[in-house]
Amino acid sequence: MFRYLFVTVWGVAACGGAPEVRAPAPAPSVVVEPGLPAVEGKHGIVFSPDGAALELRVLATGQSVPVTDGTPLRLIAEQSGQGLGRAEAEVEIAGQIGILPNVAVLVGERLRRSPVAKVALFVATSDCAPACVSEVWALHPDGRRLRLSDGVGDPSFAFSPDGLQVAVGGAEGLWHLVVGPWRSYHYREFSAPAFAHDGVLYVRQHGAADAVYQLLFGGQAAHILTEPGQPVTAVPLPVTFADGGRTVVAVFARKGGDKTVRAAR
Repeated sequence: MFRYLFVTVWGVAACGGAPEVRAPAPAPSVVVEPGLPAVEGKHGIVFSPDGAALELRVLATGQSVPVTDGTPLRLIAEQSGQGLGRAEAEVEIAGQIGILPNVAVLVGERLRRSPVAKVALFVATSDCAPACVSEVWALHPDGRRLRLSDGVGDPSFAFSPDGLQVAVGGAEGLWHLVVGPWRSYHYREFSAPAFAHDGVLYVRQHGAADAVYQLLFGGQAAHILTEPGQPVTAVPLPVTFADGGRTVVAVFARKGGDKTVRAAR
């Protein structure tokens, strides 16, 4: 068995500062149909959360054509890569092929849905100067939209089994969304989220340490596992679960090889 070491991260945190709270973006001026977007594969819609019209740069003519939020489109190719700067996308809209900002192209392959459809995540590369980062938005079935991050590299995602919590991790920290109040909390010191079968959220420190913590409601974190030595990866892997969810399994990347450590829940 392991001992809990409770660390307050709401207010003055032992593992970093207080979480940053992101409020929802202003409601778009356009009408938003209820329900999550019904998009598949490379087919989807123009995504303009503030309701402003965007300019489609038509390749055949060089002219710009205004397009609005929710306009159907098909993704042809993403134009992004390390060191290339702002990411763009080649799309087809109403028979015209042109260029839009990549973050304005919401298609099925960029949407991650919770197991019980309580929320979905829209993830799109936003910039590659020099390394590529992604913009991540949460989409509510009632039409609300909330930007969780405007620049996270190599993001990982986790949904709670009941669909009422979402976590996004990367080198820039952890974003924890609670669907009911529709608020997200940013923790700079944590990453690599994983939900157990009972909805408990496990995270990893990143940077100088990669210890495993249980992130609790009310702004506390319980220390679960650690391993001596300096991590050799910037962002650790999320934990996994064994023995029917009764055991936490953590891989610690160390010089000379990975070490796997287990702890009973």
